[in-house]
Amino acid sequence: MKEHANIYDPSLIEDPVTEELLMDSHDEPAARAVQKAGIVLAASMIALGFLASFVSLPLGIGLGFITTIGLGIYSVALIVSYIQDSRENRSGRTLAGGILLLLFSLLMLWSSLGTPYGSLRMISVITSLIGFFTLTGGIEQIRSYMVLRKEQTSGAGWLLTGGILNLLLSVFMITMPVFTWFTMTAIWGFYFLITGISLLADALSGRQGLR
Repeated sequence: MKEHANIYDPSLIEDPVTEELLMDSHDEPAARAVQKAGIVLAASMIALGFLASFVSLPLGIGLGFITTIGLGIYSVALIVSYIQDSRENRSGRTLAGGILLLLFSLLMLWSSLGTPYGSLRMISVITSLIGFFTLTGGIEQIRSYMVLRKEQTSGAGWLLTGGILNLLLSVFMITMPVFTWFTMTAIWGFYFLITGISLLADALSGRQGLR
């Protein structure tokens, strides 16, 4: 009888996650379960990537709502953290930041649902806010580069490159917030689409090996 190749040989597996799963389960049903999970994950990424790439408007608006709600949840966590801390460890900045962030998220949700173009206004404000933090981050990276350059530290050029890219991105986010938001949504969608197709091909090829 012809012997089949050992599909559980770790040297034949490049993906470390799949390698660990297959090493922990040397029976065929478990291996098939891993393959099915990979197919489901790949199909989900392809669907999300397709929507973000070719139907970016509704998905971009949905991401805007998710981001705003996430900020609200984070603000509640800050307030709860302030309440639970002992009096000597409490910080007024934490409470103030939580309250301001909560008011901001509630205001954005109210304005987005109260007017026909409120969702676009919400996206514009959020993108401009992110652009401001991106701008300050880019400036800080350039300042760090100058310090490291004086100390002749190797690899400091990467900080300068990152700082310049952040400055350029912040300009687009502040001057064209809505356009930048949907453009970034489409770019991430294309990335998910390509990655999902690659994962699906790997999962299907592995499934053929189990037959």
